[in-house]
Amino acid sequence: MGAEPGTCPERIEHPRFVLRCRQEADAPRFREVIDRNLDHLRRFMPWARHEPRPLEALAAHIREARGRFMRGEEWQFGIFSPDETRALGAIGLHRGAAPGTMEIGFWLCESAVGQGIATEATRILTNLALTMLGAARVEIRCDVLNERSAAVARRLGYVLEDTRDEIHEGTPRRAQTWVRTAPT
Repeated sequence: MGAEPGTCPERIEHPRFVLRCRQEADAPRFREVIDRNLDHLRRFMPWARHEPRPLEALAAHIREARGRFMRGEEWQFGIFSPDETRALGAIGLHRGAAPGTMEIGFWLCESAVGQGIATEATRILTNLALTMLGAARVEIRCDVLNERSAAVARRLGYVLEDTRDEIHEGTPRRAQTWVRTAPT
């Protein structure tokens, strides 16, 4: 992966996709894929309920996320086709509420669902968190109705720790917390 110990690489190549820290210039591609997939995304992504927003706002969000990436605060990646001509989704590692905990969140465009991309990207970030970034615990939190996200967690050996009512990004939901404490 080519990064110094304790840092996160900005680019990770997989035979079927590329994970890359997004740049402001990626905003038009993400604007297009979000707009095309709004109904799909709104089911489980509370942020998608506020879309579409102006391209400038999306570019500012990507710029801010890139700054947090470079400062080692959180690591958001775009998921791109192998030749990087298409944006397929996004995945990120965020610091959890408890020390030593990180959370993984992800979304894919509808045309990329069911191809193992979310599973493989989550495997990569799980291993990064638990080895290079010093996490002792990685969580995937998802709505109980989001069977695809729960399936990713199960395939990677995450253990269902609890199910509870919560408010996520201002939206009430019944959520599951899946946990992994060793690389996959």
